Amino acid sequence: MSTGQPIHIGSPGNTALDTGSLSSSSSSSVWDRLSTWASENKALVYTIAGVAVVVTGAGVVYSVSDSRKNAQTGAAAAEEKKRASKKERRKAKKAEIEKPTISKTPEDPEFKKKTATVQSDHIDDLPQVDETTVETLSEQERKEYSTKLKVAGNKAYGDKGYNEAIGLYGKAILCKPDPIFYSNRAACYNALGDWDKVVEDTTAAIALDSEYVKALNRRANAYEHLEKYSEALLDYTASCIIDGFRNEQSAQSVERLLKKVAEAKGKVILAGKEKKLPSPTFVTNYLQSFRPKPAPEGLEET
Repeated sequence: MSTGQPIHIGSPGNTALDTGSLSSSSSSSVWDRLSTWASENKALVYTIAGVAVVVTGAGVVYSVSDSRKNAQTGAAAAEEKKRASKKERRKAKKAEIEKPTISKTPEDPEFKKKTATVQSDHIDDLPQVDETTVETLSEQERKEYSTKLKVAGNKAYGDKGYNEAIGLYGKAILCKPDPIFYSNRAACYNALGDWDKVVEDTTAAIALDSEYVKALNRRANAYEHLEKYSEALLDYTASCIIDGFRNEQSAQSVERLLKKVAEAKGKVILAGKEKKLPSPTFVTNYLQSFRPKPAPEGLEET
């Protein structure tokens, strides 16, 4: 670089450094002259440096701000997308809920077909026995069959299929005569109001187990409906004695039937008694009860 030419320093005011004004000593280099000039013009140097820093910093700030803005924009877009996704899921779920459910009702042919198939399978699983085939069964088979038929009868009774239960209990009795089977079948007849059949089955149960309290109570109830109060009283009394009078209902039934039996017997006695006039002695005593009597001594009227 030749001396005497101005050095331009980029600044807002286009400031130029005239090297001709510096010392032209051969022992001083250009750099020394620049350093000397900078020390003499510190204010200008600081101003130039400040502008450069501000310009550079502004670029950094803008870059950082732009990056932050881009990041925020990306986050906002992701959040918006997430919200939209949630909204779509909610709409889909709502549409699914509001969608009418096609259910199979008892009137539906397919439902009836399925139910009939299940019932048919249930019936097919049960042992088919009668008076002829039961003779060919072993003792163990009879026991197993009777248990299955009893369970099926209990289910039918619980479903109020009393006639079906009667048939199942009847088959169980063919396999194994058991007082419980007879009593259970009597319960079905009791629900149907067939009191004579109740008496018949409970009598069979009591013949197999003379202390079967439940069968005694059922037969007593049937006797009462048939207005056989004396027989009902005997069964309820026997039931109370066997049970140690722990059943309050049976004890109350005994008291109720005692009154009914007494009334019935009184009506029978009065109906068979001959009507006749009272005796002369009775008539005389009756009339004398109305005659005035003298007052006791010391209480006479004065």
